[in-house]
Amino acid sequence: MHLAIALLIIYATWKWADWRNWKQYHASMFFIMAGGFLYEYLTKDFPMWVFHPDFLYNHEMTVIVYAIVTMPLKVLIFLSRYPQPWKKQITFIAMWIAVYGVENGY
Repeated sequence: MHLAIALLIIYATWKWADWRNWKQYHASMFFIMAGGFLYEYLTKDFPMWVFHPDFLYNHEMTVIVYAIVTMPLKVLIFLSRYPQPWKKQITFIAMWIAVYGVENGY
């Protein structure tokens, strides 16, 4: 499942992200990556959740794939498609909440 999610995010980023202006978003991409790794380091002995790897080697490898691949690419999609009018922003954010809810199985 984790590998399928990663491949789906790569495809979605290829299709919908603004690759020409990725440099505008790279600081946010690094921030989310660093935050993911920092969380894993600080809560290593007391995790809130544990990934059960499917095709990946173990929990740590799954975390690395999420931190290096999926989270930064999601930030690129989100920020590059963020609308300006506030009414569209509310709809856009609600859509992303729904996407994360479906992805996490809620």
